[in-house]
Amino acid sequence: MKSGEIVALENHTVLISRKGEEYQIADSAAPIRDKQGNTTGVVLVFSDSTEKYRAQMLLKESEEKYRQAFQTSSDAININRRDGAYIDVNEGFTNITGFTQEDVAGKFSTEINIWAIPEDLEKMIAGIKEKGFIKNLESKFRCKDGSLKTAIISANIIVLNNEPHILTIARDITERKQAEDEIKLKSKELSKSNAEKDKFFSIIAHDLRSPFNGFLGLTQIMSEELQSLTMTEVQEIAADMSKSANNLYRLLENLLKWAQIQQGMISFNPEVIQLDLVVGESIDMIQESAKNKDIELVTDIPAGLVAFADTNMLQSIIRNIFSNAVKFTPKGGKINLSAKASGNKCIEIAIQDSGIGMDQMLIDNLFRIDVKTSRLGTESEPSTGLGLLLCKEFVEKQGGKIWVESKEGSGSTFYFTIPDNSYL
Repeated sequence: MKSGEIVALENHTVLISRKGEEYQIADSAAPIRDKQGNTTGVVLVFSDSTEKYRAQMLLKESEEKYRQAFQTSSDAININRRDGAYIDVNEGFTNITGFTQEDVAGKFSTEINIWAIPEDLEKMIAGIKEKGFIKNLESKFRCKDGSLKTAIISANIIVLNNEPHILTIARDITERKQAEDEIKLKSKELSKSNAEKDKFFSIIAHDLRSPFNGFLGLTQIMSEELQSLTMTEVQEIAADMSKSANNLYRLLENLLKWAQIQQGMISFNPEVIQLDLVVGESIDMIQESAKNKDIELVTDIPAGLVAFADTNMLQSIIRNIFSNAVKFTPKGGKINLSAKASGNKCIEIAIQDSGIGMDQMLIDNLFRIDVKTSRLGTESEPSTGLGLLLCKEFVEKQGGKIWVESKEGSGSTFYFTIPDNSYL
């Protein structure tokens, strides 16, 4: 009225009707002038804007709820322009990745190198272009400190200020994945344990039964036909019984050691040893079986070569490999054991035979408990394959490794390493 200008009021004035009802109004006032230009009155216009006001209030409440959800979510949430540049990130994003709003504002994800698997970024972009969204993409991302985390990522197109933007939500599942990996590892170990148990029972059921049956058959002959047997026949039966008893003893000894290994009952006591003396004692125990097949045993160990190993384990390794060599070497053959310092604080021992050798399939499965590798020797000597598994356990227990080179019909050479005295 004072200025004579039109005035529009936009402060959401509340108009109370005669019935006491409240209306949100937009109002304006314009002056009425006479011919001389004098203001003689005013025109007031009230527009009912109740529904518009309610809509605005609902929008404001919705935005506030969104803002609270955005800021308080423990998931990493970020809003990017359609071209991928960051606009806003929440506290969850900072807590998980270490990147703050200031670190990423206006930058692209490739600039901060957050994608550990770039191909997953391409999958996300392709999914948004094709469908407008992507759900539950599992990927790894790189944190500000360089550490890696695993996340489930979902993204949608949203409209802000009439412009399309990308809303991305990432849930950290690193601990869950670690737990899943641990479960898989435990499951694998359990499967291996079950395979070892099955092998153990298979050995008992088959390999232990066979020599016992032979032994029992011989004792039955002795008990029923002793008076009709000649002294030569008695001696032959006694020799066969002795052979069966030795086979049983070796098998039972290996079974006992295997069970003790699985239960962690075998003690490990490495010490400085004179290698040629320990090898000599080990070979003495199998001289008789080699002599029966007219097999020559040769050793080539430098004088004064000293190792740092568990004597009992080392003797068991040598006995088992030598016993196998005798089994699979024809009469008149030769077995040679050599040792040398191989560097890296190790001694390499090789046991070479002139036996029947092995094909590649047998070599590949030789140290696996879940695959049967037993076969008869050149004189039908029984074999379980358990001895080599014990050798592998004992070699690895001492920090060494074991391997074999062989060709069918051309003999085999078993190699293994043990620490030398400089290991101390």
